[in-house]
Amino acid sequence: MEITHTRTWRTHPHPKLHSWVGGPGTGKTEHLISAFRNEVTTGVDFPDIRYTTFTNAQRDDVITRLNRIFSRKKTVLRKTVKTLHGAALESLNQTEYAIRGNQGIIDEVKNPGPYVAFCKKEGLPYSPAQPLRDDDNDESLSPREPPLGNVVFAVSQYLRQHYGWTPADWGRAANATGLFQIRRHPDPEAVIQRWWDWKKQNKLFEHDDYVNLAIDVGAPAPARVIIIDEFQDLSPVQNALFRMWLDDPIVERIYIAGDPNQAIYDFRGADPHFLEEAHIMAHGGQIPDDRPPSHRCPKNIMDMADRVLGRRSHMEPAGEGGIARWLQVRNDTEFARAVETLQGRYGKVMIICRFTHYMQSISKTLQEAGIPHTSLTKRLPAWADVRIPAARAPKDKNGKPLKVGVSMTNVLQALRIIDRYIAGKDLGFIPVDAAKDLLYLLPIPDEKITSALAAMKDQKMVNYTVDDLMSHFPHHPGSLEIAEHLEIPPKRRDTLVRALIRGGDILPEHIVVDTIHAAKGLESPVVLVHTGFSQKRWLECIQDDQKAAAEQRVYYVALTRASEAVYLFSHGATTPHPVVDDIRGINFGDWDDARYPHERKGAPQVRHLGHRGVYP
Repeated sequence: MEITHTRTWRTHPHPKLHSWVGGPGTGKTEHLISAFRNEVTTGVDFPDIRYTTFTNAQRDDVITRLNRIFSRKKTVLRKTVKTLHGAALESLNQTEYAIRGNQGIIDEVKNPGPYVAFCKKEGLPYSPAQPLRDDDNDESLSPREPPLGNVVFAVSQYLRQHYGWTPADWGRAANATGLFQIRRHPDPEAVIQRWWDWKKQNKLFEHDDYVNLAIDVGAPAPARVIIIDEFQDLSPVQNALFRMWLDDPIVERIYIAGDPNQAIYDFRGADPHFLEEAHIMAHGGQIPDDRPPSHRCPKNIMDMADRVLGRRSHMEPAGEGGIARWLQVRNDTEFARAVETLQGRYGKVMIICRFTHYMQSISKTLQEAGIPHTSLTKRLPAWADVRIPAARAPKDKNGKPLKVGVSMTNVLQALRIIDRYIAGKDLGFIPVDAAKDLLYLLPIPDEKITSALAAMKDQKMVNYTVDDLMSHFPHHPGSLEIAEHLEIPPKRRDTLVRALIRGGDILPEHIVVDTIHAAKGLESPVVLVHTGFSQKRWLECIQDDQKAAAEQRVYYVALTRASEAVYLFSHGATTPHPVVDDIRGINFGDWDDARYPHERKGAPQVRHLGHRGVYP
């Protein structure tokens, strides 16, 4: 979104508000951290500052970064840096309506019990495994309709994200979220009202409930100085909280930063105009023309991202070069080979999709091809840790086996070392952690494993040799023979065997597959962006300009995760994306004109062959 004058707020900058807008990689968080440091330097105490973030992951990252500046202050920083919800709860806890010790705070994912109980009372079908609070779960791509109870909770949550909305506004919420299934209930308004009443009677609060309550009771701001990161992600109720804090006489300064072009949480009511209006207010209607330089996106990537966005980014490119192209593949084999080649060139690859349906499909393709990979959100179990058999698991002080797992990445590394040792290409030293994880799963007597683990501990081993490992077998098996007999679930064993057959050095953490929303705030040298969409969402975009604009922002975020190269691809897509399809075939840059040393002439190249495919 281009910052424009939508309203005239004042002729002078707001005395309390300081706003900074910049595109991806421009250092918005660093700017706010500098503001934090300046406040402390000028005498403001840590307890008088609240740095707020949108997610727990962002909060933890900011604490780590601030701790580098203020060493030995981690305990204080944990009280100073909070999510916006956490800061709202702190405000509420200064009133008679305090919620002590988080008692009564419920979440559909973490503790689904209250949701199950209400649906049982109402006779509503409900699945705790299917919360509908994320926009990357498009039910139209699934053959099954979402349970009505899940739909009721999702519509209710959207209502609570809008300050002042009531159950009577259920139709507006259904239209905004696309959850039209709620009309299957004979009285949507009544069932949502009963859910709200039921929570109140049982003293239960969803996160947006206590934000609403903090506004209702006029709870005091949590500190004299407030910093809000990723302001474009604020929901309407969070924006109302910000406005209340701005008017609070306790508050002396509020710093905000964000990028309206990265507002992709419209399914929670987030609106880029919130940042636009606050930015105008902070600058007295005079919006600075400067565009900060990105430290991430070179010119070619930025040019493609701007085409998708339909306007110019709030940044200058990191420099010339970069690659932004369409990747043409004809089948799963070519796609797997493309991913493998790009990983060899860049070290790490990020593959992101609009919906979890496509994320799971791409993961399956890579899994069957024997290419290890993982997800950002632990939603892909293929390479997750596996449980140690109870008889071999470490024991607690009462002698009971602990529920601990072993790293499949470690197991893969150990087996590859065995292969290279047998081929005469490795000295055969296995890192002790990898050796331990493999030992736990070997099909040999428990006493042998216990003895080997004890020896490792007693001798304080750093490495375990392949010869040490082979001493546990009557003959010298290869890695495949060992893998085929490991005590792990059959599907996990199959995944491991496929990776060993394919060979190479790729580890799961080298390739991540997830959704665009999960990748927000992250970056990778090379990013593959899947263009698959859904027919239902496609129709919504045609009928609603705001939803079409939201999709432009989603794919803008996707493209700007890349620091060296980004590829759009449609392999396996059933419905093309209406925004991205408009630039099909438009390419920026090639290997020879990229600005990175390993992409200069003479480097091995991926071939671009149009619809003939990418590889010879």
